[in-house]
Amino acid sequence: MEQDHIQGFANYTTRHSGTGMRASPGVKNLTISGGLYDGMKNSYHHWEVIELSPEGKELFQFYSHNIANLVVRSRKAALAFRMLQLAEVYHRNNRVKTYMPAVEMLKPRIIANVVNAVDGCLKKMYDIIINYPIPDLLDNFHHYTGEHQISHIDRGLSWTQLQNLIASDEGKLTKLRDAILFCIKRSLDKKLTNIDYNIGMRARAEEYTPKDIKSILNGDRIPANYTRTRIVTFDPRQSSFFCLMSRSDKSKLYKQVFAPWEQWMHTPLSLGGLAYQEVKDLLDAGWNYVPYDAKSWETTVGAFIHSHLPYAVMNVGGMFHLPSGIWGTSIINTVVAAEVIRVVLGRHPPLVLGDNVKVIILGDDISVFVRGKRDLVSSVRSQLDKLPFLEYQDDAADMKHFLGLSYTGIGPHPIGFKCTVDRADKMEHLPLSKYDGDYDLRTTTDVTTAERAAWYKLYTGEVWKQVLSQLGEVTAGEWVAPRQLMEKLRI
Repeated sequence: MEQDHIQGFANYTTRHSGTGMRASPGVKNLTISGGLYDGMKNSYHHWEVIELSPEGKELFQFYSHNIANLVVRSRKAALAFRMLQLAEVYHRNNRVKTYMPAVEMLKPRIIANVVNAVDGCLKKMYDIIINYPIPDLLDNFHHYTGEHQISHIDRGLSWTQLQNLIASDEGKLTKLRDAILFCIKRSLDKKLTNIDYNIGMRARAEEYTPKDIKSILNGDRIPANYTRTRIVTFDPRQSSFFCLMSRSDKSKLYKQVFAPWEQWMHTPLSLGGLAYQEVKDLLDAGWNYVPYDAKSWETTVGAFIHSHLPYAVMNVGGMFHLPSGIWGTSIINTVVAAEVIRVVLGRHPPLVLGDNVKVIILGDDISVFVRGKRDLVSSVRSQLDKLPFLEYQDDAADMKHFLGLSYTGIGPHPIGFKCTVDRADKMEHLPLSKYDGDYDLRTTTDVTTAERAAWYKLYTGEVWKQVLSQLGEVTAGEWVAPRQLMEKLRI
């Protein structure tokens, strides 16, 4: 771990054509057939046949009067394809190249605060870890690995395997701690560079159309075409920093990192699940919702920070990317977004950050709230729309959709019909047919009747008070993907 280079470009993927996710609670059986890879177009095409569960049928009946609630933010089968990884890199690189004039204009105005926040986070992390007694380190380590049982720290090495390897051996634990401290120090010295990250993939899905929704009810085949996949990048030297920290110390660290922006910007990383309640309070008070998505954000962030934070980027295809699975991915994504908003909106009267403008940011999700007349919303739009890497989310604005929940109707509830779950422990390989690149998959839901009933209540909004209450129990430092949060609710 003391070497700064890993020889070779590690490819952490299966040798199957790809992976798929198990059916969601709303689906009894999902059949994917006729999978075909088009090498000329870098695309996969297949047919889906969805057999709804009883709760899924009830949901379709519930929303029969407003089909948009099932179309917007809907997802076809969540699939990942190994052959699309390189195409995805090219897509991101080419897109971010067009952003470079805007990046170069903003970079001198934001980079100092970004570097101070990220380096400051590492320094605090070093001080926290080095001062733990060995028994506390051991407790923290076993708690962390227990929460990451289905994740890997390196190619072929899961956190569970590492936990079993160290067990209660203080000597091995000390070596792990020293290795982490060494890497933190090398990062701060800007000497941990040129890392060849492990490359993996995550499932991606496109939305249904209104015609697709009708086809589901009729049991007809639905066409699906996939041209993109999600890329996962990680390295044991950069992905293990938090494994020796307690949950409470991690929570405090997040709050310290984002303190410079707390008067006008909040993030679930420091606020936890209370962010959902804050959104409800702002909307109930009449604030206007102006949501944005930062496009190809990990590559755009890489363009901002690569020369100042070399330990936090990887070079693929001539462009720098912020790896998706390192200790600081969410922190750096959020800090850069906050600084961009500060510079673009902070000096544009009559907008006043913290007064008539508040923002909630989680990585590439930027939710702006504006108090006052609609002309202030126009002022926000006029400034943010100039940035090529920010895209206004019309459907999210209409549905008041924030991190998985829509604040319309009875109360906060999910929208969009998802035919598969989004959890790594529910992943299945796509079986190859007799032709290389072709695939067929039949998957069923594995949830209980009670879980399906809870899923239905979640969508109808009738349990929104319990939802906000339980989400509010998620503290800073425990945040995971919003869809995973929804699946863990005890309704």
